[in-house]
Amino acid sequence: MDKSRAVYGIDLGTTYSCIAQVDKYDQAVVLANFEGDVTTPSAVYFEDEQHVIVGKEAKGMLATEPDKTVVFVKRQIGIDEAFNKATNNFPYHYDPSEISAFILKNSSKTPTTSATTPSLSRMSLLLAPLISVLRSVSKPSRQAKSPVSM
Repeated sequence: MDKSRAVYGIDLGTTYSCIAQVDKYDQAVVLANFEGDVTTPSAVYFEDEQHVIVGKEAKGMLATEPDKTVVFVKRQIGIDEAFNKATNNFPYHYDPSEISAFILKNSSKTPTTSATTPSLSRMSLLLAPLISVLRSVSKPSRQAKSPVSM
């Protein structure tokens, strides 16, 4: 492997997310988030239109402020209606890629983020010249793991 470039792995999970980096010994090391944990709950709480909280605290807000808290956003990726900012039901009409970008950004050391963070799609356009995908690994689906019933 080329040692002159950093290699990261991203797991945008339905319930938890994390980011890992390949170290100098070619071992994946999961990076700690701002709370010191290696996984971040995939939950986003919108304090207002300009401020979001991601992770444990956001997950805790689900019980008291469910209209301002988003969980399971990964399930909405690929659904056209979810990306329609005029009609989607997400707080402040953010789309799933923007909410996912908040989750990934906060899988590092920053506890809160501004709601003006670029969307995942805009971030990928900005970073595309700097990043090359080495490999995409899909998780096996639950159906693939389930025993076949006859």
